[in-house]
Amino acid sequence: MSIKNIWAKMSEQQLIRKSGSLKSSPTSFSKFVELKKVEKALGDTDVIQLQDRLSRIENVYEQFNEIQNEIEAVIDETKLDEQFTERLNFEESFFKITAMAKSILTKYEPKHDDNASVHSNMSAMSITNSMGVKLPVISLPKFQGSYEGWLEYRETFESLVHYNEALNPIQRYHYLRASLEGSAALVIKSVEFTAAGYAVAWQALCDRYNNTKLLVRNYIKAIFSLDIIQKESSAKIRKLLDDLSI
Repeated sequence: MSIKNIWAKMSEQQLIRKSGSLKSSPTSFSKFVELKKVEKALGDTDVIQLQDRLSRIENVYEQFNEIQNEIEAVIDETKLDEQFTERLNFEESFFKITAMAKSILTKYEPKHDDNASVHSNMSAMSITNSMGVKLPVISLPKFQGSYEGWLEYRETFESLVHYNEALNPIQRYHYLRASLEGSAALVIKSVEFTAAGYAVAWQALCDRYNNTKLLVRNYIKAIFSLDIIQKESSAKIRKLLDDLSI
């Protein structure tokens, strides 16, 4: 029997107890990471141990996410906001400490020659400049951590920054930090501002907000909050269709 099937057969109270037992895992992992963070250099054994612990805590997150999905599917509507808060608190703690761990591990990854990347960036800049067309400046959207705004933000940022070959990782990281506010900024707060840190920060952000079930739930919630059309009106129907296409 798969783990998911086991969760599905548990009662609401059993799921809540299991979820509670998993919430302490980031705390113990955090203590280990904080100890390693202050050390000037880690030995091979420390690096391997940090990698193993990181892998284990990521498995804990997967279990927690599955259990929370089950809880949120069966729990009374009046307790749903409380469970959302429990999830967000756990995720904030989890992503903060895993980002810190990944940032430490990037210091011990093999170094790569960036000459090819620099040459590619210069070529891309030349092609862009040779077009000779001055278009209006597209401003990066601000993202504050709402699931409703994540997809629009992610696609815009990826198009303008993440996949822009004219930018190096430090430039991308600068734009990323400048575009985040509120709880979203906290996700990458502990990640070092380095070229290697950009990939860690972007992945942490995607891991946090690419939650399909929560995105669908928020979309459905938004649909039910739409204004009811009391009488036939073409203008109101058009507005309803526009709202549904958000």
